[in-house]
Amino acid sequence: MRRVLVLVLVLVLEGCSSDPSATSDSGPSAPSTQPSAPPTATAPHPSGDPSKDSSTSTSTSTKGPPGISLPVTFARADVGTPLTPAELAAATDQLIALLQDTRYFDVVDERVHGWPQSAGGFWYGTWWSGITVTKQAGKVTYLHAAGGADNNGLRTAPYLEGACYAHLMWGSPLTANLVRRMARGYSSWALSM
Repeated sequence: MRRVLVLVLVLVLEGCSSDPSATSDSGPSAPSTQPSAPPTATAPHPSGDPSKDSSTSTSTSTKGPPGISLPVTFARADVGTPLTPAELAAATDQLIALLQDTRYFDVVDERVHGWPQSAGGFWYGTWWSGITVTKQAGKVTYLHAAGGADNNGLRTAPYLEGACYAHLMWGSPLTANLVRRMARGYSSWALSM
């Protein structure tokens, strides 16, 4: 089980890292909050079989999420009126604006913690549960509760997934480091057993 978990973590890390220089062990580069244009090419099918590619593009770029492939046939009937391309673009622009206006990935980066890179040793970070948040005199303080955390893997997973998609879309050093810290968080649990 330990080997399977480590293998899955390696695959997640490799799958989410499109720029090896941005995820070096020496630390992250300065964060960038400016997104680039979303990629348009679809990555090849994970099996490497070009006949299973869902892409119609002739581009060789592998930026962006991989094509979808299920081991079973699945069809869902459309319900309602489909959104127009303009409506989808507007909704996407609103979501990206919300992420930027709220500094979403910066806020996640500021709160994911574990063992810091600066301290030496196996650095990692996870999204912790069991936190008490207090605000006094305009100062917000986060403290670990006396009882400890409860299954941080459940709490970390959605943040890791979001950071993976953000890194595939924008490729910023901030998201690269965030993905790497959280993937190493999962590895830290396997290594501690």
